[in-house]
Amino acid sequence: YATVYSGDQLVFWRVIHGISYGMAIPPIDGYCTRIIPVARSAEGYGYFGASGNLGMTVLSSTSLYLANKGYLLRVLYAGIGLTTVACILLYLVRSAEVVFLSTGEDVSEQLDGQMSISNVLRTISPFAAILMFVTIYNAAVTTYIQPYTEEMGYKNHAWKFVLVNSLVILFSRPLVGRRADRLGRMPFVILSFSCFAVGMLCLGFGNGLISFYLAAISNGLAMSCLTPCVLSLAIQFIPINRRALATGIYYTIYDFGACLSAFG
Repeated sequence: YATVYSGDQLVFWRVIHGISYGMAIPPIDGYCTRIIPVARSAEGYGYFGASGNLGMTVLSSTSLYLANKGYLLRVLYAGIGLTTVACILLYLVRSAEVVFLSTGEDVSEQLDGQMSISNVLRTISPFAAILMFVTIYNAAVTTYIQPYTEEMGYKNHAWKFVLVNSLVILFSRPLVGRRADRLGRMPFVILSFSCFAVGMLCLGFGNGLISFYLAAISNGLAMSCLTPCVLSLAIQFIPINRRALATGIYYTIYDFGACLSAFG
């Protein structure tokens, strides 16, 4: 990104960035879906997602703050450093997987219930589509929150909105996952759509910082309720040896929603 001098170059490096990100998602999430017990899957995915949101909480708000101050190059340096750390951690995860397979797990269980790619796609697509449509709204909020705050007169509040939203997701997602494993996933899916409705009303018709930050809280609770529960519902229909493929398809459809949001 530091060598970019035109829009075409920016798009090119963004494509390379997206490919590398997309290649990392299936093995990491597939690994997690394979080792998390089904009975505690929503809680496990909640903790997994919350750890990702820890980085989002710190870096998204920090990068917006630095962008407001004109320190874009520092954001780039931070990204390079954290990518290096991620590569080191990825090596440790790969080592942990070898240890896991050598603990006496019956690998033959992974070969039961073979499922074709078309059946995996047919099974996982309805669940992924839910997240795709929700992400169109959620990603659009993140993308356009900066011009929105300027238009509404909330100067320097964009990064605070992202911070509040991310903190809500960070602390509520593990709790939601734990309760969902005990009470069922569907009540929390319904609750998430109610929270999204509140967030939309606050951003669309609210006037003032109270409704502005209420939208951040509502959207955060909605994502906390929805993401671990939908993935937990979806993955229970996939044989363990096909879960890396299933999560790859799931997140491809999921991220397509973020792509569509850019056309808003």
